[in-house]
Amino acid sequence: MSQKVKVINNIHSAVGFLLNPNPESLKVLPKQGTFYHVTEEEIDYIHINQNLIQTGVLWVDDKDVRVKLGLETPEGEKTNQNVLRHEEIVELIQGNYKKLEKALSEITENTIILQFVEVARELKVDSKAKIDIIEAKSKIKIFEDEE
Repeated sequence: MSQKVKVINNIHSAVGFLLNPNPESLKVLPKQGTFYHVTEEEIDYIHINQNLIQTGVLWVDDKDVRVKLGLETPEGEKTNQNVLRHEEIVELIQGNYKKLEKALSEITENTIILQFVEVARELKVDSKAKIDIIEAKSKIKIFEDEE
């Protein structure tokens, strides 16, 4: 029997995915941080048919499986810059603005760019440099100007 791997909802909204072609296999993770255990065969199905793993919407919580899917190298280097854990986004926003700028410049997936906006709001970021970097990439105002 194949081992189960945890997949985690990596975004602020609900995520639904199919484990196989049958509609009855639909699983919904209602909010960021919720997870479900799936087999490697089910991960392959999600990866091939639903584009949720490659776009960083679902986080695969198993390094060996991420390596097998081509998302990172055995040394832990990312091969897909869109695949960031929620915690990595928090660290980037709380860290050096140059690292934040570099990371955001490599991300192509709008869903993940939006997570930077959500996390910046959550953290109530007050660094003008970081806000400018995130707003420039996302084209979304993080905080409405208060009158």
